[in-house]
Amino acid sequence: MEILNLTKEIESYVNEFDLSNEEVDILEDISLKGDDYLDHLDRVLVWKGSHGDMKARELFILGKISYVKKIVKADKEVIIYKNKGLDEEDLFQTGIIGVMETIEKYDFRIDVKVRTFLACRVRFAIKNAYRCYGMISVSREANSIYAKFSRKFSDIPDKISEKTLNAMSNEIGIDSKKIMDAILAIKSNNSLFSYDNEGYIELDNKSRDKSSSAIVRDFNEEMDRIFDYKVVINSFSILSEKERYIMEEIYIKDKTQKIIAKKLGCSATTIGKIRKNAILKIRKKVQDYS
Repeated sequence: MEILNLTKEIESYVNEFDLSNEEVDILEDISLKGDDYLDHLDRVLVWKGSHGDMKARELFILGKISYVKKIVKADKEVIIYKNKGLDEEDLFQTGIIGVMETIEKYDFRIDVKVRTFLACRVRFAIKNAYRCYGMISVSREANSIYAKFSRKFSDIPDKISEKTLNAMSNEIGIDSKKIMDAILAIKSNNSLFSYDNEGYIELDNKSRDKSSSAIVRDFNEEMDRIFDYKVVINSFSILSEKERYIMEEIYIKDKTQKIIAKKLGCSATTIGKIRKNAILKIRKKVQDYS
């Protein structure tokens, strides 16, 4: 129902546009039926969004959230990263960057649907993010679990038997399978651990502490800096029409407060106060979510 309502909102918003002759040539030279009609809606939102329309950007990104989740869950190239221990939520957040890049980089060729271009950008965003960090692929949960039991057990044996694993599980209150998965996730990251012939998990003592190395910490910090874009975008909906207009003029169109004040017939000081109030609203919305 929510997706249906969003589609109706997108249709309604797109139908409100009074397209110029140039925009008609770019956006309407396709059949407005079935998938082509959905592609037409996407094209209009991307066009308007890339030209500073914040509402169009918001609707496009919100409309693609379920598609990004589908890519993260089912795409073979992305599943490889999940198998290496990356959080699905982290992959999703990174994929949203690809949606935003689509707005900026789609070139409106008739033979390339927006959704096709979007899927490529989402995959590229994920690959690029983790390539930059040397394929570090330990999820925050796995890293946290390993850090927790390694702090609790200062003298971890060279070989961890099932009995020891269960003892650790009882001591720190974490399921033994999750502990084992955390170890194996770190194994896939830096090969510090391996199975021996008797089925034990074997640790390389010399390298054990590398799981908390600077690059892993940097990776986790970077992932924490990736915004929940849905929350940030949704926060614009709480602004008044004037606040949204001013934020768009300043941050998207790079207009000065003086120019905006002249357009609206008020002082630059007034514009500054409205901008400050809008920022406080957005900040509070994001903080409340966090």
